[in-house]
Formats: sequence, C-alpha cells, structure tokens
Amino acid sequence: MSVGLALPVTTSARLPPVALNHLYVVLDQASFDAIQRSDAVARLLSPPDTGLPGYAAPDDGADRLFLRGRTTYLELFAPGNRFGEPVGRVGLAIGYDAPRDLGRLETAWRAVYPDVRRSDVHWRRTTPPVPWYDAVQRDATADNPHLVLWAMTYRPELVAWLAPSVDATPRTSRADVLAPRWRHAQGLIDIIGVHVGVPGPLRQQLDDQLSRAGLDRRTSGEDLVLEGLGWTLHLAEADAPGLRALDLQTAPRADGPCAMDWGSTRLVLAADGESRWWFAGRSPAQSAPVCPTATH
Repeated sequence: MSVGLALPVTTSARLPPVALNHLYVVLDQASFDAIQRSDAVARLLSPPDTGLPGYAAPDDGADRLFLRGRTTYLELFAPGNRFGEPVGRVGLAIGYDAPRDLGRLETAWRAVYPDVRRSDVHWRRTTPPVPWYDAVQRDATADNPHLVLWAMTYRPELVAWLAPSVDATPRTSRADVLAPRWRHAQGLIDIIGVHVGVPGPLRQQLDDQLSRAGLDRRTSGEDLVLEGLGWTLHLAEADAPGLRALDLQTAPRADGPCAMDWGSTRLVLAADGESRWWFAGRSPAQSAPVCPTATH
C-alpha cells in the first residue's frame, strides 16, 4: 500500500544547506570480495583503506573498506562485520563544515521530535582519546534495518591530530579531514547522488526530517527527490528496500566511458565525469565497454 508524501515543511529561520558527509552500505559477500580483491578499484576510483589510524590497505580478512573523495567518502561493509550491520542496510551521514550549523539543526529537530539525541564521539584507540565528531540523530530513523540517518560535524582536535599545522585556526571541514588521503590524480572526486528504496512509512519520516534540515524537495515520477549542498537523495518507496545506485563525480575520461562489474554491482564511468555505480539492477542504458584491467 502506498504511503503519501509529507507536505513541504516551512521553518521561520531556514537552515544552511546541508552536505553529504559519507555513506555506508553492507554488501553481499561476493560483491565485497570482488571489490576488495580488485586492483582496478584504486586505479578507477581511489586507493581503498581500512580506516584510522594508519589507512592500511584491506587484506582478505577485512570486513570493511573505505573509498575516499575530496569531501565525501564511501564505506563498504562485508556480511558478518564487527558492528553486526545486516546485509543491505544503508547509513547516511549528512553534515556541516561549521559546528554552529549542527547546533542549529539540533535545535530545529528538538522543536518537533521527542527522540533527538546528541553524541560526542571520541577516537579511543590512542591515549588520550581524540575528540572525533559530534552527531545528532533521531531514534526513529537511526534504528531500522533499511536506512539509518544522522547528522555530524568533525571536531577540530581530530584534524589537528590527523594533519598537524602551525596554523592554530580550528579546522572542521570535510575536506580538511580527507586531505591526508586525497590525491588529485584519482578517479573518484565525490559522491553527488544517492538512490535508495525504503518502506513507505520510513520514507515519510525521512522526508519530514530532511526537509526540516533544509533540503529542497520535489517529486520525480514516483520518487521523492531531496537536494542538499552538492548532492541529491532519491527516495523510492520499495517492497524490497536497498541501495539502488550512487551518482559519482569522477575524473573525465579522454578514452571514453567504460564499465566494471564487481559481484552484483556495476560501475559505469562516463567520459564527462558524471558516473554511476549500480548496486541493484544494471540498466541497459548504462552499458559501456569494459574498463581496461591494467594501465598501459
């Protein structure tokens, strides 16, 4: 049964545009293994790593890997991962570069929702622990098997720890945090679109919550489209929820488009840099020659 879309939300003081911080998805084992073992991932997108503190390359025992862009990144989990995340679940972290903006969002959400929580997260695998990020979430949209949502802002102590500088100016931007891993020659620049299917009641909740976060909303066919700062979320009502595709900004390709399959996923790199990574279904319209398996 279809659940209607929520009415547009109006607020007396419009919040600043909200950006995408990162996204995670729990893959099936075959797809995770194919990506983890592929030399083409580093060449076509970015060098995969297993996270802080050393950004080590993933090995056969890895249960997650990161692909990092300039201001956004993708986290891929294997089944049976250390966090108990179920296959198919998507995590969506929105955020701001300025801590004061997260505080404004928290105020806006608390004005209408009774289940808002704030967390001050530290990196505890060093002594003393390093303040990592501040997060704000609703219990209603942070505890379900389909798509979990939270908002976050990095702490300046994290950036100072990752990339020490003689400049004492506090740094909290997404680009500041990703700078140690960013390579100008890499293929992946940023995630600019997320296509995901969710149950109707959850879509209503996300619609209301994200509209109150300042995302512009419209409909496209049966999809709800929410536009933030530099990225777009496409929410479809689905009986079989899950991540459909990611739109990526990638480096332009002088030798034309190409495609690469990893398990049940297909990456289609466009010549103009407006690329798509399919996670559920492979559109015939997105066919392209297979990407070269090695550099020449």
